[in-house]
Amino acid sequence: MDMPGDDAGSDVLIEYGVYTLAALGADRSATEIATPFEAKQSALRAAQRGRVASGEAVIAAGALAEAAEIEVEAVVRRVETRALESVNKKRSQEPYATLFPGNLTGALAPVGRAQATVATRIADFLAPREGARLSGVSDEVASFAPELREKLTAFGARLDGVDAAEAAAVAAFAAELTARRQWREHYRKTHALLTALYPTDRRKVESFFKAAKKAKKNAPPTT
Repeated sequence: MDMPGDDAGSDVLIEYGVYTLAALGADRSATEIATPFEAKQSALRAAQRGRVASGEAVIAAGALAEAAEIEVEAVVRRVETRALESVNKKRSQEPYATLFPGNLTGALAPVGRAQATVATRIADFLAPREGARLSGVSDEVASFAPELREKLTAFGARLDGVDAAEAAAVAAFAAELTARRQWREHYRKTHALLTALYPTDRRKVESFFKAAKKAKKNAPPTT
């Protein structure tokens, strides 16, 4: 029996399993051997599908988070434009200097939760939950705070979604590895059971298992 290499993925194991199940199905004497192996094969297929689906979920969650981040950035851009106008485009003057110490480029450079932190800081300067707003911030500039907080709430939820999707993907991959290990254990067990069923017919036993492809040897050079 050729066992797939340790680095073989689920696709390879499933391919070997398809061969063995077909051979077992053609032998009435092997019905009791086929049933438990088919269960391991099905479990591996399910684990593989789960891992693929979880990977796609991470991609989708990332796309939603990026879209939400862009909406946050759009509000930050509008705040920066109005704040800059309020100081006649003199970035060293207050309140612009405190709102955007690294100018707009610096405010938009962070990504993910770091971007949310920067945007939250700006919202707190415009309209703190307690106390007075930053000195020099006009009513017009402060009026962006509710929208910015709304976008930040949506962005935070999307980031939580990414975290959850990534955690699920890690769990799904671990489940697939477990399914691979169990498949391999039962593949070996199936060989042992068939050997017991046909103790004097090694060729018969080996016929239930897919042979590994052998690399073709290069032809000897001609002289």
